[in-house]
Amino acid sequence: MKMEHILIELFLEDDVDLNQDLEQGARLKDLINSSKGCTIVEHEIAYAGRNGFVHGVEDSIGFGGEMDIDSTIDHSDEKRDFLISLWEKVCKEKIDEAYEEFMTLKNEYLEKK
Repeated sequence: MKMEHILIELFLEDDVDLNQDLEQGARLKDLINSSKGCTIVEHEIAYAGRNGFVHGVEDSIGFGGEMDIDSTIDHSDEKRDFLISLWEKVCKEKIDEAYEEFMTLKNEYLEKK
């Protein structure tokens, strides 16, 4: 069996509490069906907390906005593909750095206890 991760963005009414729904046994399929729509999030780095939720905009960043390239620039598709590959490289490096930093902090903390 293999494991895959996917980041899905759900569009919900303001009063929906996904954490509560999951704790009461809701399945992802049910949550998607009860949403106003959903999309797969691409080229994103995020911190997912309890129940796998990325809670706020400060907990993630995706390739887009000012990071993206103006489509009117010559060869913009080709340049965009290259920029996305750079973004992927940076994200993976930062994930490795975060792991190493956490392990150092964890070991320091446990040695003090």
